[in-house]
Amino acid sequence: MRLKNKEIRLLAVQMELLGKKNFPTKVSFAIAKNQKAISDVIEIIEEQRKKICEKYAERDENGIVKVENGSYVISDLQSLNAEYGELMEIETEVEIQKLEESDLERCGEGKYDAVSPDDVRILQLMI
Repeated sequence: MRLKNKEIRLLAVQMELLGKKNFPTKVSFAIAKNQKAISDVIEIIEEQRKKICEKYAERDENGIVKVENGSYVISDLQSLNAEYGELMEIETEVEIQKLEESDLERCGEGKYDAVSPDDVRILQLMI
């Protein structure tokens, strides 16, 4: 499935929330597998974000990137934001583990958590 990097970042947060719920094994496995696939892409996005930040960061007399209060000191914020925006618009292929609607039928029964409307919105991607 092709998703923009900005969608992948949001999906990572959403999948983490789903992963904390107690769903039937097949649903939980698919969520965990998708979390892993998304995490691998997020790692690459984060590496590229760091490169962009370092590219536009101020440097000291030894060429070391300046950091204040845990953040880069940026010399050209407008260019950094433009390049980061470009990174977030790139479409990336993510292998999403699919589910059948019938896999969700046991959710809410017995020991399993119910699927909320927000969960359904996220899970639509997997159906």
